[in-house]
Amino acid sequence: MLPLACLSAALFVGGTFWLEQSIMLKQYSLDVLVALIPFVIGDEFFAETIVDGKRKSRLILLAIPCLISYSYPIALGARVLGWYLHHGRYRGWRLRPAGALALIVPVAVGLVAIWLTDHRFNLVTQAANLAYWNASILKSRFEEGLGSGLRLIADFIWGWHHGRLMPVVIAAVAPLQALGIYRVVSRWKNRAADDAWGSRTLGSLAVLVGAVLASVLVAYPISAGRLVLFAQIHTQILAVEGALFIVTSWR
Repeated sequence: MLPLACLSAALFVGGTFWLEQSIMLKQYSLDVLVALIPFVIGDEFFAETIVDGKRKSRLILLAIPCLISYSYPIALGARVLGWYLHHGRYRGWRLRPAGALALIVPVAVGLVAIWLTDHRFNLVTQAANLAYWNASILKSRFEEGLGSGLRLIADFIWGWHHGRLMPVVIAAVAPLQALGIYRVVSRWKNRAADDAWGSRTLGSLAVLVGAVLASVLVAYPISAGRLVLFAQIHTQILAVEGALFIVTSWR
């Protein structure tokens, strides 16, 4: 697994945009930090709390960052959705209502609170904000044409790589990401043997899809940059999954 470890390190060190932004704008590095919390937690946590209904108070703690981060609800929702798709496929779709509500209610409270303290004031300058971020909003780009919208999605996935080597990096990373998606989906469909990594990559896919949907539905800017910095690592996870597919197929 040494080549995979080297690939992971290269992707992490090569994606310097997160470091540049953390130096200048602390809010976005905070978004990255809290958005990783749901992906640090293993599947057993969600099975114990949501399915079994035990230690539900921990779900309240998990929902607290909804009070301080715009992007955290996307990451949390994607992680839970990825876990549920994985859990339902392997072990059944039934949930304990009390466990589900123990997460839904505090998340809803957090969203209402951040709306009252922050989001509603942004409506005053909404026109200016939309004009400023227009080129990064998928809904606006699709209104210009299909090609324009697809270019924005490509920038969201691969725009993190800068400089003259950008085409080379994309040529190497994009096929790995495609293979990673194939590996994750095929293992999920075939109910392949579970492992310690669990449903995290399904959650990574959900993060990327969720960010795209947010750009269409609520005009969230998604061009590679500080507002979607929390999603960068999930593009890298897919590349590592693709490398895993190559390694396992070779063996």
